[in-house]
Amino acid sequence: MADHITPRKGTPTATNVSVGSSEPILLVEAAGLIGPEASRKSVMFQNQGAVTVFIGGEAVATSGANRGYALFAGASFTDNSTATAWYGIAASSTVIVHVIEVT
Repeated sequence: MADHITPRKGTPTATNVSVGSSEPILLVEAAGLIGPEASRKSVMFQNQGAVTVFIGGEAVATSGANRGYALFAGASFTDNSTATAWYGIAASSTVIVHVIEVT
């Protein structure tokens, strides 16, 4: 028997966010999107720069106990299961992160 996959319907909104290295930025709010959102179906982040961006919670850091998920240059990450507020911080300089949120 073949697996049946039901597509998730929603409205995508896409934008770019400039992520610096001095303090974490709330990625979806900076993108003009909604922060933690119960109606979110998914959110995708793609690192458009040459420097690693670390994503995670409000205290995300580039090292130590709060070191976030490393989003290497050109890499992407998709969250299909939570309405979490995602923050990002660049390892150095400034990086553009492309954000697509589906609500």
